[in-house]
Amino acid sequence: MPRLENPQEETFCIEYSRHKDGQRAVIAAGYNCKTWIEHGSTSASARASLLLKQDKIRLRIQEIQSGVFLGLR
Repeated sequence: MPRLENPQEETFCIEYSRHKDGQRAVIAAGYNCKTWIEHGSTSASARASLLLKQDKIRLRIQEIQSGVFLGLR
């Protein structure tokens, strides 16, 4: 699978593969997120959840984690 056309989605996949932290990956990818600390939730976590439900995102993360992304396999 080639890189994703959307640069934010591609960056999300790379960052998620590195850290396994959806919120961190969303922020690193540059999504505009607000935090509501008093409610204990963030829009970053909601965005990460939505992204991780997409087949193309999950497949790209699997590809990156398998080493194909780095040319290792």
